[in-house]
Amino acid sequence: MPDLIIHADDYGLTGSVSEGILEAHAHGVVTSTSILMTHVTSRELLWLRADPTLDVGIHLNLSAGVPVSGVSSLPTLTQERRTFTVPRIADVGSPHKRFDFSAVPDAELLTELEAQVQAGLQTGLPISHLDTHHHIHRDQRIFVMVLALAYREGLGVRTLSPEQRQQCVDVGVPTTHAFLGDWFGDASNLSREALLEAVSRLGADQRGELMCHPGKNSETLEALSSYAATRELELELLQDPGLRRALRNAQVRLISWQDL
Repeated sequence: MPDLIIHADDYGLTGSVSEGILEAHAHGVVTSTSILMTHVTSRELLWLRADPTLDVGIHLNLSAGVPVSGVSSLPTLTQERRTFTVPRIADVGSPHKRFDFSAVPDAELLTELEAQVQAGLQTGLPISHLDTHHHIHRDQRIFVMVLALAYREGLGVRTLSPEQRQQCVDVGVPTTHAFLGDWFGDASNLSREALLEAVSRLGADQRGELMCHPGKNSETLEALSSYAATRELELELLQDPGLRRALRNAQVRLISWQDL
């Protein structure tokens, strides 16, 4: 029987996104989320405290919004602006944004990552793992830093490749056997069938993480993200009773990062 974490990214991006994630957990199959410490409000943190059954990680972010550590300590990463300013990399055929951190000193990257981890831990919530906004830890320099922070704090790490998984295994940091992050794409691909097909790739004894982005649309969200109205389609799908039945019939056991 495969084990599956159904993980909602971007908690705190907007209040409407956070509301959608909480609904996808309370009335659907989402078992885990991760907080954007650069965006989350105190009210949204209170919502999380009110539902201790939802697993919580930190969604490390170096690509959008205002840094936690302050712009004065990040001259390259913010480039005279109050927000992160990192060049984009063309990545034809990929649904995920890519960024070029090559000009940013290690010290700046680590300063901000450390600040976000500490901010997450200081919420008092039972933080279980680290992952990243826009998958910035595809960059090996950033992955090494994330791995070191996770090891120090006893947290898990989302891994995006066999090489990253092996690095986690080598140092004893919890991770999954597989990351299922490409099932949704555009609205035309958002279906129960597409999700179940992705889950079917898991071996019988494997633990996987399926990434999703449920939420409620709003003008604020549309100003921040190109992935806005489609989040409502994900929210509807993830609350579909037929999806829960299909996962149960496929003998998929829903777990969280805490179970790792």
